[in-house]
Amino acid sequence: MFLTHFLVLHATQNLFAELTRFADRQFYEDWWNVTTWAAFYRKWNGLVHDFIHSYLYSDLVEFVGMSKSTAMMVSFVLSAVVHEYIVAASLGFFFPILFVLFGGPGIWFMQLTKGRKGRTWNIFMWVMLATGQGLMMVLYFREYYSRLLRGENEDLHSFANLLLVPRSYTLDELWPEVAGTGQHHFPSKVEWEDGTTKRELLPHPHVLASWISRIGGSDGGGRR
Repeated sequence: MFLTHFLVLHATQNLFAELTRFADRQFYEDWWNVTTWAAFYRKWNGLVHDFIHSYLYSDLVEFVGMSKSTAMMVSFVLSAVVHEYIVAASLGFFFPILFVLFGGPGIWFMQLTKGRKGRTWNIFMWVMLATGQGLMMVLYFREYYSRLLRGENEDLHSFANLLLVPRSYTLDELWPEVAGTGQHHFPSKVEWEDGTTKRELLPHPHVLASWISRIGGSDGGGRR
């Protein structure tokens, strides 16, 4: 999260501001001190917030006649859709974890933390941010590598199946010898159903976890 903030919201935006001689450099505010979810969304990315507020939220209220709460909800959902589109375009598949977190816990936390103050709620914000970021990284990477390992056995003629159907829930099918058995060996290659295509495989996630624990534990002779 800190790396994303530094690269995208600080370094990159300041670089373009220097190149274009843009005078206003307040791209974000002190989001690390917030105690409410609404304040975080407002302070995390000033450019996106100002754009949505000026060109979407205000127009929905002024010209469409929506109530402020409805306009805020519509703006929130559309922002989540755009964010998910960027992620899907970058990864090459649709796996709406970010959208679900935006539209689920994100909206609920806005109501839960409304008007809250104090260090306790700031700690709560940090815990939820760390949990959400970690959850997204794990699920997106799991889906990405599941598709990578299953790629040569995919039905390329079905666009919807290729793009929309998750692969991570069938990941263990790639390692029938070790899935759920606790064994530490795995095939270096796998032969698909047609009997012709073979593909190098990475270790099963359970095997990787076992190796990491061995390296850091007494089995590997390392320091705990």
